[in-house]
Amino acid sequence: MTLPLLLILGALTAFGPLAIDFYLPSFPALATAFGTEVERVQLSLAAYFIGMTIGQLAYGPLADRFGRRLPLLFGVALFSLASLACALAGSLEQLVVARFAQALGGCAGMVVARTVVRDLCDPPTTAKVFSRLMLVMGLAPILAPLAGGLLLQASGWQSIFVCLTLFGMLTGLAVALRLPETLASGTPRPSVGDGFRHYARLLRDREFLAFSLAGGVAMAGMFAYIAGSPFIFIQLYGVPEEHYGWLFGSNAAGFILVSQLNAHALRWRGPGFWLRRAVWLHAASALVLLLVALTRPAALWPLLPPDRKSTR
Repeated sequence: MTLPLLLILGALTAFGPLAIDFYLPSFPALATAFGTEVERVQLSLAAYFIGMTIGQLAYGPLADRFGRRLPLLFGVALFSLASLACALAGSLEQLVVARFAQALGGCAGMVVARTVVRDLCDPPTTAKVFSRLMLVMGLAPILAPLAGGLLLQASGWQSIFVCLTLFGMLTGLAVALRLPETLASGTPRPSVGDGFRHYARLLRDREFLAFSLAGGVAMAGMFAYIAGSPFIFIQLYGVPEEHYGWLFGSNAAGFILVSQLNAHALRWRGPGFWLRRAVWLHAASALVLLLVALTRPAALWPLLPPDRKSTR
């Protein structure tokens, strides 16, 4: 795979982390701008998660039916337009709707980029390319809040969404000019309905459901952290908005570290062995975090060690 193509796929993979994490430091500023509470601003994040869930289910069947480029170009265009709508939002309700549309467009890059890798690479190469794309997924949550905090201080919350708009437009231009159609000609193109019937079969697979539930619980903890941490760090503990990214980024750095350790650990034991132990570690650290939070410590540091484990 060529370097330009890898960069395009990396940019597409970054749509989700950037759109989620870039604007987190702006929650208090958004609450002030719209005359509401920070808790209500979290609705814009929930709307993004809902849109991302729906979009990920749809783009797989669409990419199999219509090819890779058309759904991808549509998604990137929708992401760019919705990002601009976020920047121009005059109320929280408008922002929530725009964020939902932004997610519907942005998850096209997350889904179709992986499909393109499978189209172009053999299994060993696919694993190597995915590892590079996962590095993007890990670095984006570290860098995005830091950059978002600096932009917020320099130009206001609207500048964050303007940057997302420009990022989407540039990525869309790169896709249009440099990303070929990777679905081989002559490949059977099932109907969109066939794709959803495959989903129904997966829901009857107990092993799939067990692994999905374990991963879903872990992701739920991470998303709860993403939604609540701006209020806790910035509002309750007075962390400056431009410094919030350091706390958030340390968690993402831990995520990268543990994922690399996991790759080495799998050489010695199978995934089921480690998953059974990771689930208990996740539950224990979440319980410790809950107990610490109930005591309402005056300092921030007692929250951080269990917080680092419970969101991984």
